[in-house]
Amino acid sequence: MEPETTRIDRQAFDRFQSFIREREAVRIRRKSNFEAPWTEDKILQSYHFTNIKREHDKVSKYLFEKWYPSTANGKNPSNAWAAIMVARFVNNPDSLSQIAYEVGIGDFKNAWRILRAREESGEKVFRSAYLQPEIRGVKRLEKIFGIFVPQVQAADIRTDSVEEAVEDLCKIKYFGEFMAGQMALDAIHVVKGHWADRFTFAPIGPGSTRGLNRLRNLPLTRKLKRRAYETEMAELHTCPGMNEWRALDLEHALCEWDKYERLRLNQGSYNRKR
Repeated sequence: MEPETTRIDRQAFDRFQSFIREREAVRIRRKSNFEAPWTEDKILQSYHFTNIKREHDKVSKYLFEKWYPSTANGKNPSNAWAAIMVARFVNNPDSLSQIAYEVGIGDFKNAWRILRAREESGEKVFRSAYLQPEIRGVKRLEKIFGIFVPQVQAADIRTDSVEEAVEDLCKIKYFGEFMAGQMALDAIHVVKGHWADRFTFAPIGPGSTRGLNRLRNLPLTRKLKRRAYETEMAELHTCPGMNEWRALDLEHALCEWDKYERLRLNQGSYNRKR
């Protein structure tokens, strides 16, 4: 059966769908205690790719099971948003577990001090899965706790929809839509709101944009604005087998598939080897 939108190349779509199925199969086989390798796909054997649903990934599981219940219980929305931002910008359960109490009571200055001491001792503070804005001359912890936390706490963030929350977060200096989207999609679970588009919203990211371009055999450098991105994501959602996934899942899958295709076609390196 052909994809319903003729702008999507059939062969590219088949490769994308195959990637999703096999990556999800790897997760299930691994969870079911099958012996490695969990796939005959040499690229999936050799490189690490995140799961199709991000809540299946190690860091997200920690956040939803441990971090958010203790730091972002919804009683103080400004503190909850700041806890989400810290979680995704640090992205390391070992570091976050050290500051869960401080963040839970809103003592971000002491949380900053604890992580600074961890950094000075030579321990790993961050994981690098999420892109975040760079500010010249400002170290990472200072950026998170000295610049972003006060702005996030002071922001008036709407919760009727993910898109509105992203718009409000993007008003914060240096914030971009991708990280704002990641924060808002976490907030669905910890900040009280209507969240009308929780299944249909996906943040624009460089990886998912490249993935959409690959589906159409278009230049990888092509940029997309929000409405065009939504249109192309909606078209993808109408293709066979795609309606079982949320827009967020497809965004995640497109980003990982772009890495997979990069390796398959020898278009550059990907440094997350198993």
